[in-house]
Amino acid sequence: MKLNTILLLILLCPIIAIAQQKTYRNFATQKVNDRLSKEDTLLLGKQGKVENFIENQKKKLQFKKITIPVVFHILYAQGQNYPSVEQVYSQIDALNRDFSKSAYRIRHKADTLEGFDKRAEDMEIEFCLAKEGPTGKNEASIRYVVVNSGQFTDNDVVKTGRLGAAAWDTERYLNIWVTHQADTISGYAQMPGGTKETDGIVIDYRYFGTVGTAKAPYNEGKTLTHLVGNYLGLYDLWNKNTPCGDDYVEDTPIHNAPNYNCEEYRHVSTCGDNPVEMTMNFMDNTPDACMYMFTLGQKIRMHAVLSEKGPREKLSSSNIKCTNKLTEDEIAFNAPVSSLTENLNPVESILVKLAPNPTSDEFKVQIQAQLQVNKTAKLSVVNGLGMVQYTQNLEVLDGVQNFMIDCRTWSPGIYYLTIQANDHLSTHRIVVAR
Repeated sequence: MKLNTILLLILLCPIIAIAQQKTYRNFATQKVNDRLSKEDTLLLGKQGKVENFIENQKKKLQFKKITIPVVFHILYAQGQNYPSVEQVYSQIDALNRDFSKSAYRIRHKADTLEGFDKRAEDMEIEFCLAKEGPTGKNEASIRYVVVNSGQFTDNDVVKTGRLGAAAWDTERYLNIWVTHQADTISGYAQMPGGTKETDGIVIDYRYFGTVGTAKAPYNEGKTLTHLVGNYLGLYDLWNKNTPCGDDYVEDTPIHNAPNYNCEEYRHVSTCGDNPVEMTMNFMDNTPDACMYMFTLGQKIRMHAVLSEKGPREKLSSSNIKCTNKLTEDEIAFNAPVSSLTENLNPVESILVKLAPNPTSDEFKVQIQAQLQVNKTAKLSVVNGLGMVQYTQNLEVLDGVQNFMIDCRTWSPGIYYLTIQANDHLSTHRIVVAR
């Protein structure tokens, strides 16, 4: 081998290694559906009935604007990154952008040369944050939950109250769990027809929203757009078990496999008559910048699923109060906090101690502060569901302060005391046991 060839290979090796390390988005909806069908032998029959219902609804559907209330369960272990409230807002905005076609524009040669631009449709579906919980009381629908597990797999443990976060009524709310996913999973949805207890969507925090923890090239919020499509009855454009399998939508070309890159025109499928693939469809798997449309056929399926007597009828007719932004008071007690004092000024510190812990009737809060000036603080205690149990405003003074909190009327369980004062934010766990 010539010397210049050897040198060329040496130079190329790092580039090849980087290319091999590239991580592509991994939708696990099909895998999860396979698992659920083994756990529930009636599932495939139920999903067959869903298909029959959609087929019967096609000719009599009348489109109307549908609003879907959403609750986000954001799970993280102490010390892990997590999406901010602003990131949740960015994801809601992204869903409403994609399902309304408001950001659609022609970007690919196939849009005009294959007429795909004529198939792009407004889904007439919008999403909002629920302002009331399953009991009808005001409850924040951005729920931060501290968990022991640093990662979750696709076995739905994340949806349990014991190890994760229990769902709100899955017939009336779209439940979305934002987690650290293991096994390179980006997210998965439960298709219509499955069990109520596990219904909803799970998404990894790195593919969520458009800011914060979202990582390029999947930082435009379109991972969840795809998963909501699954949740509302759309199959992926490819079928891993049956290559060239039908997605039951007439105006989407059949794909033999997912596309992971922004494909140039003319990118064709190996199926049938080698149709040009609709790589810009939200139900493919190209980078976020290259996927930007749903079709009329897909709109028909989703609206059929949400229509009267459809599998998600209650979701579209729940009449739950909701909004695109929660007030500061509604999210303050849900905001994630660290287990230790966080200080922007290293000269100052605020330390908090609770005793006795566990307790049965009352406990002492001791605040040891080293401050240049006094600070106004908000103290809150919430239960495991994020519901406020106790709150007060106080002035944190330089030195030591002690006061008692009576918990005799509280139910046994784990509670979280939060102190928030300007540049300080800390949380502490207190156990009430009897």
